[in-house]
Amino acid sequence: ESDETNNVYGPHAVYVGCVVASSDKSDDFDDGSLDGKWSTVNIGSGVNGVVTEGGCSSPADGDCLDISGYGSSIWNTSDNFFYIYQSISGDFDVRLRAIYPPSNGGAKIGVMVRNSTAANSRHVMLTARDSDGERLQFAYRPGDGNNTSYAGSELNPAPAPPVWLRIVREGDNFAYYYSHQDFPGDNWTLHSSGAAVDMEDTVLIGIAHAKYSTWGSIGQSQVDEFVVCQASSVDPIPTPPGL
Repeated sequence: ESDETNNVYGPHAVYVGCVVASSDKSDDFDDGSLDGKWSTVNIGSGVNGVVTEGGCSSPADGDCLDISGYGSSIWNTSDNFFYIYQSISGDFDVRLRAIYPPSNGGAKIGVMVRNSTAANSRHVMLTARDSDGERLQFAYRPGDGNNTSYAGSELNPAPAPPVWLRIVREGDNFAYYYSHQDFPGDNWTLHSSGAAVDMEDTVLIGIAHAKYSTWGSIGQSQVDEFVVCQASSVDPIPTPPGL
């Protein structure tokens, strides 16, 4: 078997019809200001994060969330970045469409599940990296204060964004998916490795932004859809083993 496959396999649930309207935790950033369900936090010093809603940059259409901020790192045992988040309980399927990351080597924009806003919190993240976003990183911190680890190999090079980044939680197991299609439907690539992280039932989900620098021009990134589904809103169906 190859490391990557377009077949969804293993004991995962597929959330059919998972769209923005599926949950009040979803957002298409089209009403001019960040909804009250969101919170923002500068994790670490010197981050200076700000969000605004506005028009998307090419090649995306419609409305987007513009994110500004510094942030030196999301790695090792402690993080320094800007986090836009909300809380959720139980199993879930969270998806983010990233338009572009901050323009800097090593920069990250992506979807993150986090136990808390503490700088050393355990987490699971899937990010588009570097100034062009043509590298996907699958990573996790298994315990508070532990070193961050890769979940399998990075996808490098990857097609240029926009890119859909997706994490599915089932208990303490987290699966990574991605798609470079505008409307993936059920056509997702399941990453070869998932992550097992002992998290609380209620966790934080959201958008992580880090320029990988705390000086010079502020880092700019953009996303245009955040989609959340749970069994209570969209029924999961079991998937057969891979062929």
